[in-house]
Amino acid sequence: SLLENVDGIANVISESEQLLGSEQGVFSELVAIKKSLQEFDSFDDLSERIESVLIELNDINAELLDINSKLESDPQQLQVCNNRLDTLNNLLQKHRKQFIVELIDLKDEIEQTIQISSSFDEQILVKKDAIEKQYKVLKDSADILDVSRRKVLPKLKSKIEKHLKNLGMPYAQFEVSLYKTDNFHQFGNTTITFLFSANKGSAMQAVSKVASGGELSRLMLAIKYLTAESSKVNALVFDEIDTGVSGEIASLMGDMMREISSKNQLIAISHLPQIASKAKVHLKVVKKVKSGTTISDVKVLNNEQRVEEIAKLLSGKEITNAAFENAKVLLNQ
Repeated sequence: SLLENVDGIANVISESEQLLGSEQGVFSELVAIKKSLQEFDSFDDLSERIESVLIELNDINAELLDINSKLESDPQQLQVCNNRLDTLNNLLQKHRKQFIVELIDLKDEIEQTIQISSSFDEQILVKKDAIEKQYKVLKDSADILDVSRRKVLPKLKSKIEKHLKNLGMPYAQFEVSLYKTDNFHQFGNTTITFLFSANKGSAMQAVSKVASGGELSRLMLAIKYLTAESSKVNALVFDEIDTGVSGEIASLMGDMMREISSKNQLIAISHLPQIASKAKVHLKVVKKVKSGTTISDVKVLNNEQRVEEIAKLLSGKEITNAAFENAKVLLNQ
């Protein structure tokens, strides 16, 4: 580079000036030769060519003098430039680039990334504020829902216990426990637990812990009865909701199910004659194996077939006359 070779360049220029401009230099010698040739007309052409060379040499000498005047040895500037070159070479190696222009492109990319990153804090604050506003809306809605639930609990308790009494559980107690949490779900932020006691003097506990199969069936029917009254559901399906009950209790459940069916379409799957006999339409479901595959065959029964099926439910495969008579009585109730 120019800075590294200042001294060497200055020496070359100095030597060139000596060769060109000294008394014994090239310039003086050519002038002498020109004068000698001008004495003879036959050398006019050569004399003119030497004149051209002298003009060119004079320009060269002037340019060398100009360069020499601008040369300045600056070790400090040289060190700065060398350090910069070292830095550039290190960056090229570090980022696996071959050309400076690639480093410039990389620098632009990094600056853009930094600019985007610098706005993260602001974006986080905006999102945080939006979340807080939505959380307030969510919490307010959950609070309203919780208040609404608590208002209807006494009435719900009274109605459920009344229906349980009608289903042969005179001492049954029912209660809904609401516990607010910090966790939200699709039904608010309240944990709901159904508490139940079937016997007088027994403490209420979670239904799942204390209710027997028959008790659970009656409780479920009582709840379904109330929801059928208030909901807009047009059809209900009870799959063996009579599990664990029989006799008079089954008959009472059948009466309640028939009452539900007066307002809603009700499909009940049952093996109890007391339940099946309450229906307006009796469907018999039979499973068959056809071509190695089990299929279900559904058949609508007429009155005679209903008597037969109810009698089967009463006595089993061997249908007695008493079973037939009992079936007729059940169907006529």
